[in-house]
Amino acid sequence: MNAPQYSQMRRVAWAKDEPFGAEFVEVRFGDGLRAIGTAIGSHLVPHRLDYDLLTDSHFVTVSLDITSMGERWSRSLHLSRSSTGQWRSDYAETGIPPFSREPPPLSGLESALDCDLGLCPITNVLPIRRHNLLSRADTVELTMAWVSTPELHVIADGQRYTGSSDGSLRVRYEAMDRSFEAVIQCDRDGLPVDYPGIARRLNNEQGAFKVD
Repeated sequence: MNAPQYSQMRRVAWAKDEPFGAEFVEVRFGDGLRAIGTAIGSHLVPHRLDYDLLTDSHFVTVSLDITSMGERWSRSLHLSRSSTGQWRSDYAETGIPPFSREPPPLSGLESALDCDLGLCPITNVLPIRRHNLLSRADTVELTMAWVSTPELHVIADGQRYTGSSDGSLRVRYEAMDRSFEAVIQCDRDGLPVDYPGIARRLNNEQGAFKVD
């Protein structure tokens, strides 16, 4: 398999609503997306997240590698989706996490194309880009492999996205269980600028630059 080719790079940061902290990510666009980021927060317990997200050329998740760590503990997850739609999760941990309950088995992900990293804006880009929701007023209903943070449990989660065709670059997000909804203001690359209830970008930089 040929390695993905990336032509543009973005580096963005978000300040999150308390107690969610902050996040910085380097995103490469081209044959899909690769995003490498770090988030810190105090939701449940003070923690740091380091993640590496890879998609195929259609912005379908290939893999998500993530490590959650706090004082005297860490937990890592390798989440992957095969080209035939099979999801797999592999865990490793050190110390005794304060949420040491065994992660639940994967289920209900047969139709899922995307991962959704909890409280992290970057994974919203996947359905937005794949369904061209910055230029189409369509509504799509999706099943996501939602990853809770900082526990890194993977749960099937129903979500609805509604795009816009008026040039506003706004996308409405709704949880299918009605637990949360927000209108996400994006930039032209689909990266969230203002995500009410979750995060706000720390600057208004709109442009990408070429990858050397």
